[in-house]
Amino acid sequence: MNSRNNQSRRRAGSRSAAVLIIALLSCAGASALRADDADDEPNTNAAGITYVSGGIGSDSILALHAMESQYNLKLVCVDKTGKYLSDVKVTITNGANKVILNSTTAGPVLMVKLPPGSYQIDASSADEAQHQRAHVGAKPLITVHMRWMKSVVGDAHVGPTPLTSSNF
Repeated sequence: MNSRNNQSRRRAGSRSAAVLIIALLSCAGASALRADDADDEPNTNAAGITYVSGGIGSDSILALHAMESQYNLKLVCVDKTGKYLSDVKVTITNGANKVILNSTTAGPVLMVKLPPGSYQIDASSADEAQHQRAHVGAKPLITVHMRWMKSVVGDAHVGPTPLTSSNF
């Protein structure tokens, strides 16, 4: 009887170890995925412009809100119904007509730290372009809403959450 109990304990211990190993590997894979897919990590381009994009999921939204004080321009991309968009191609040109940022958004929000001045913002999604001008100072953060008149479908569409003051 004693040997039977020992075998049962060993099998249970082996199953527990296997479950633990699978759980650890799953967590490691999820962490690697989050690190590779991190969309709310600040970047600096060759022109020295710091920017961050994201806003998909509550963690990313909270991270972006926490970083707002570091930026002076925020773009929020939505379709005509207020649904958020991602994969929007954005080009920002300064007053000297020099492109200082050329990026594709990783979510509905793009925040940029720009030198004070006037800028042309060109954004395109689903074969429709938007153009706006913005004048930014050193502080505070200004928000520019880029609205597309078409309802966008496919990969560029982020989700059904309509734009409200409580989101972005």
